[in-house]
Amino acid sequence: MIRIEGMASIDNLREALQLACQAQHMSNIISGRNQIVALPRSWVLENIEKTAIETLDLGDDWEYRRLLEIADLLRDSGLVSRLVTFGQQSVNPDVREVAEEWAA
Repeated sequence: MIRIEGMASIDNLREALQLACQAQHMSNIISGRNQIVALPRSWVLENIEKTAIETLDLGDDWEYRRLLEIADLLRDSGLVSRLVTFGQQSVNPDVREVAEEWAA
């Protein structure tokens, strides 16, 4: 039973990340962000990186930038720092540029 609940939570996080990072319309992006911040913060911080890597195209500068905005919204400098480092190593120069903007 606990396992099913955990999977549902990952599914909720995955869906919220897709909405917050892949959508183009601001109301959808905000809705996804609101869903993420409504989840238990400590649980989100434990699971967001792995879920984002599995769910999003972090080689796409739009999705990568939206994820950094979520990390900032979660007010976790460690998460932001890890995501910046990840972006700095991207093969996509646009993603590297976004990472450098956030590093500054």
